[in-house]
This record gives sequence, structure tokens and C-alpha cells, in this order.
Amino acid sequence: MYDTKHTAITATLEEAIRSGRYRDKLPPLRALMQEFNVSMRTIDKAVKPLVRSGLITTGNQGSFINFIAGGRERYQTWGLLTPHQVSQDEWVGYANVQRYLAADNHFNTMLINCANPQLAAMENWARLPVDGIVFGFDTVSAFRTEAVRRAGIPAVALHYVEPEYGIHSVSADHFGAIDKVVQRLTAVGYRRIALQLIHPITGLRHATAKWTAIQEKYGIAFSEYRYPVLKEFPETATHLRAHNDYLCQVTPPEAVICWHCHADWTLDYLKTRTGNHSILAVSYLSTDQAPGNFLPLSCGDLVHRQWLRIAEVLNSALRDNNRLMIELLPFDPEFLDVPPPPGVFYHPSTARFQAVDA
Repeated sequence: MYDTKHTAITATLEEAIRSGRYRDKLPPLRALMQEFNVSMRTIDKAVKPLVRSGLITTGNQGSFINFIAGGRERYQTWGLLTPHQVSQDEWVGYANVQRYLAADNHFNTMLINCANPQLAAMENWARLPVDGIVFGFDTVSAFRTEAVRRAGIPAVALHYVEPEYGIHSVSADHFGAIDKVVQRLTAVGYRRIALQLIHPITGLRHATAKWTAIQEKYGIAFSEYRYPVLKEFPETATHLRAHNDYLCQVTPPEAVICWHCHADWTLDYLKTRTGNHSILAVSYLSTDQAPGNFLPLSCGDLVHRQWLRIAEVLNSALRDNNRLMIELLPFDPEFLDVPPPPGVFYHPSTARFQAVDA
């Protein structure tokens, strides 16, 4: 016997998931409300245990199912730390990660918002229903790493983390990829090339040195483009504005490699500030189509490979949590179109070059 309506509904939904009646997603919550003839509050209470158990992951796009009927039941759940409540666009990317991890390796993944006030208490981390933690961007801190360590939860970061934090990290070899982008741009005549990072993806102490080495390798070592990231401005909009101002202190660049998802911001700001509409932005992370002179890159199956490797590391960490690994995954970014020569305006929708007055 069930004490309340919502526990009975929880049991019914769980049985429907495990039997395969529901495969990819649960029906919309309003549809469930009508099916069971209960209030939305009751449906919310019924769904929460399914989230806590890892059977489903909820978000703006619905309630996705992590269990595959007929396959082995998953016993490992990875918690992905996010710095805030994710937006709808961000959630789509996370949902893709969750689906192919579930399909390939029978893992559950759930998002954990670091801004949740309950996680301000260190003892609450041990209550998280996860077997491992993945630190996302802007989530690593001394407090959180210590909380995870005390809770005995294996952890890995999806970007470079300084060794003193004692966390495994599985990151893309970003500067290896940036080297290849610079090689391609210099081959068609670019010399004034700047790099713009929002996150110090290889550690703040190393990013400038790595970028300087690439500048010197290709003979583009202009001092005014030396710094690829500015530590003083952690908030994204302020950070980008400050870095764009920095890039324009002497002479604006011919091309900016935007290793972030806001190439449109950078292009708009630089064009407005300088009046030069021929500045080229290159990025593999931008989700929005930048307004002209934006050259997108493809990273192939990098994200898939990175998450599968993270799962492997967490599995090994479950057996041996004392081994520290800092791993870089190679990837070769592909230009989705031919880079235009310097000093021209390029629009990707027409793939035509047009000379402009810089």
C-alpha cells in the first residue's frame, strides 16, 4: 500500500520506464497531471524520486530517461557541476551528453547547480546521490574540492585544473588545436592574430606562456596581443569588453580566435569600436551565427570522446582514488570554409569575399 498519491505515481512511472513503455522522455508534466487526475504539485513530488535515483534527468526540454529497458541496470551516476541554473541553450548540450553516455556505457548523469544554497554546507555533499563528480567550467574551488574529498566521491574536471587541487582532469588539447588554427590563418596572410579566452583553459599561469610560444613560432608575436585572458574580470560580458579594449590599445587585430561561445559579442564590439568591418573571428564553440566575418570550426567527435574518457577515469577512480591524472585529448579543428584573405569582408551564408575599407 502507498501512503500518498505521489508515491503511487512514482512507482507507476518507474515501472513504465523499466518496462520500456517510456523510452526517451516522460510525457509532459501536464499530460501526466491529466492522466493521473492530480495536481501539478503532486506530479512534481512524484517525479523528484526518479531524478534522485538517476532514472530521469529533468530540464527545460522535458524529462529525459537514462534507463534502457532490456539492458543492464545502471548503478553509476555521475553528477555534473554547473556554476548556475543552466539556460535552455546550455541544457540542450548537456542533454546530448547525457543521452550518448547512457546509450554507450549505461551511465546516468545529473546536473548539480553549485549555486544551490544547500551545497554551502560541506556535510551536504556526502548526501548527493552520485558515484562520481564532474567539475564543469567555473565550478572548481578549494571548498568544493575539499567537500568532494571528505565525502569520498571520485572527481574529475572537464578542463585543466591546477595540480594543487588534487583532481583528475580530462581536457581537450586546446593549444594544440589553436596552433593548427594559427597555422592555417598565417598561410593565407594573417599576421595580427589575437587569442581570446574566457576561461583559463590550461591554467592561468600557463595560458600566456603557451600563447606566446605559438606567436613566436609563426612570427606573430605582437606585444599588444600577448594576453589571451584577463583574470580581473570573471563576469563574461565585462571580461569580453575589457579584453576587446585591451586588443585595441595599439592596433586592432586582423583576426581574433574566439575560444568561447560569444564570437558575435566580440565581432560586434570590435567593429563598433574600431570601425573596421574586416576583422575576422574564428571559433569552434559559438552556437549563434556571428554577423559576418565569422568562420566556424568543427571539432568532430571531441565532446563525445572527452565524456567517454571522463567516464573511464571515474570508473578507475572508483577503484583507485589516489592516482592523479592530467590528460589532454588531441583534436584537429576543421575549417568549415576556406579562410578569407586579410582585409576583406566575408559572409558565410554567401561564401563570397568583398573588399571593404578598413
